[in-house]
Amino acid sequence: MEARKSVLVAVVVTALVVGLGATLLASALTPPKTVPVATGKAVELRNALREVFSDHLVNHRMFAICLYFKSPSAADSYAKALFANAKALAQAIASLYGEAAGRQFESLFSGHIGAAAAYADAAFKGDEAAKRKAAEALLNNADQIADFLAKANPNIPRDAAVSLLREHARQLMASVDALTKGDVKGEVSIWDTAVKNVLTIADALADAIVKQFPEKFR
Repeated sequence: MEARKSVLVAVVVTALVVGLGATLLASALTPPKTVPVATGKAVELRNALREVFSDHLVNHRMFAICLYFKSPSAADSYAKALFANAKALAQAIASLYGEAAGRQFESLFSGHIGAAAAYADAAFKGDEAAKRKAAEALLNNADQIADFLAKANPNIPRDAAVSLLREHARQLMASVDALTKGDVKGEVSIWDTAVKNVLTIADALADAIVKQFPEKFR
């Protein structure tokens, strides 16, 4: 945590030096809100998933911002945080669906992270062919994660999962594209919708899990 804070400070200082602007800085330093509205195990699950998915989104964004400022070591710090986040989520999946399911989910979610990182890297290098390849991988991975979730939990409609996960993938790509063009306001606008999307994913997953395992969340 302290290492990531140091990296963030370095990125912020760089941003101030190059004059990216207060809008993106303020937005990057403001995490999504996950305020509980009630108590109980079901609500604790919802808020835990909101936190995990919010961290995932924040780390992806900071990874892209670090690439924007040509800070590969800083970007690597956020990449490590992304994979640690994937492992934590996979452990939660394993606690409900078994170790094999946890490993499968970690592989799929790590694939999502890798494809998104490859897209960002290609975008900042101006490699259009690599961008297209990464975009295809990212969207295909969204379908694979949706398949996994729908098979694991009958309360998760596959089509709805595909829609939400593909939208998340598109928002990650759009955010990177905005940064490559220096469109700070556009990137912040995308961030706002991306936050709503991941919180919707977290809430839908929490609700489906509670319905599937009501005895665990009384």
